[in-house]
Amino acid sequence: MSQDPDDPRFRTLFAELRRVDQQTAPPFSTLVNVGVGRAPKPPGRRPPLRVAAVISAPIVAAMLLILSKTGPLAPRQPATVPLFGWQSPTAGLLTPFGQELLSEAPRVGESLLQINTDSDK
Repeated sequence: MSQDPDDPRFRTLFAELRRVDQQTAPPFSTLVNVGVGRAPKPPGRRPPLRVAAVISAPIVAAMLLILSKTGPLAPRQPATVPLFGWQSPTAGLLTPFGQELLSEAPRVGESLLQINTDSDK
């Protein structure tokens, strides 16, 4: 098997990349501590519990004050409709348009359209 003539050049380039990675990579112990959860927390990321309590206390106090002034909430009764007066929302669709025209049979010699000719006189 013959060796590639560029092989020594690639070896030096990869060695240089490995050296740069070793210089910029964090220590292994730091990565292990982060994985276990023992990493130092950066400051300013999460507010401490005291700050959250100070912020939420006035909001909770205001809500309690409003509830104490308005009294207990009474349960709402649903609107009742007498059963005999109930009509389905689609009841109007049961009577077709023009039902009054179709309720009687037409008479011979009469038109369904009444033309008022009295106004011409």
